[in-house]
Amino acid sequence: MGKKNQKPQQLEPILGRVEPVDRILVSASEAGELIAKSDSKMREMRTLDSVLIDMGRPPEGPPWVTIGKGVYYRVDDLREWVARTATVRGRVPWRGAPKKCAEQAEPA
Repeated sequence: MGKKNQKPQQLEPILGRVEPVDRILVSASEAGELIAKSDSKMREMRTLDSVLIDMGRPPEGPPWVTIGKGVYYRVDDLREWVARTATVRGRVPWRGAPKKCAEQAEPA
């Protein structure tokens, strides 16, 4: 018989059951993906925050940490920063929409 008719072999875990792990830290690139910002925007926000801190003003971007030469973000800090800085706008009428659609979008 050919391999075509054989059932796939079941693999047994070597060390037991694998549990999902919540990540504490993510790289700067991964943090950017989580909050929809590019690598360059993340770098720009860190640079601006460094300047603001040097001037004695509070930073505006999400907090970051360093380990050695690496820059990382705590997932909880990213969630808190988004919750604190995001503004829910609701539905925004599109300028190119037909008049009837724009009128329906405006509150009565």
